[in-house]
Amino acid sequence: MSTGQGVPTPPNPQHTTVSDNRGNETTRIDGKLVDTAALQNPITFPFSGRTAMNRFLKAPMTERLCHWNKEGEETVHTLATS
Repeated sequence: MSTGQGVPTPPNPQHTTVSDNRGNETTRIDGKLVDTAALQNPITFPFSGRTAMNRFLKAPMTERLCHWNKEGEETVHTLATS
C-alpha cells in the first residue's frame, strides 16, 4: 500500500492493553510466544573462558568492557569524575 507519494504505509500491528498490579495500563504489540529456557542456562565467554551461571549477566555488558582479575590480584575501585 502507498500514500501516493511513493512512501509505503507502515503496517498497523495488533495491540493489546494490559494492566499491572497497580492498575497502570500499558499497550503492547502482540507477538508470538518464545521459549526463554536458554536464559537460565550457563554461558561460557570465549574471550576469557569464564562461565556465568545464567544469561542475565550478559545482557547489560560485553566482555570487551570489563576484565577478570587474576587469582590473588587486588581489586582497585575508582570513580569517574567529570
